[in-house]
Amino acid sequence: THVVRIVTPYSGFERLRRLIAAHGGEIVDEDFQAEGTVRARFAVDRFAAFETALQETFSGTLTAEIVVRDEIAIVPV
Repeated sequence: THVVRIVTPYSGFERLRRLIAAHGGEIVDEDFQAEGTVRARFAVDRFAAFETALQETFSGTLTAEIVVRDEIAIVPV
């Protein structure tokens, strides 16, 4: 699995949550300070499609920083 960190303005937070769910991701943590920070977990084979959709949906303004790589972990479906 990959655990990623994504920082988004509040205006994009709900759209980001829907995008994560649509690509089989699981939100593992949310933090609300000056901006919203989301940590989400993805199966390795689903991450590339999510990353592409993230760039398209947010016009390249958001990035998913991989903070944990675990190639053998099992993600619940």
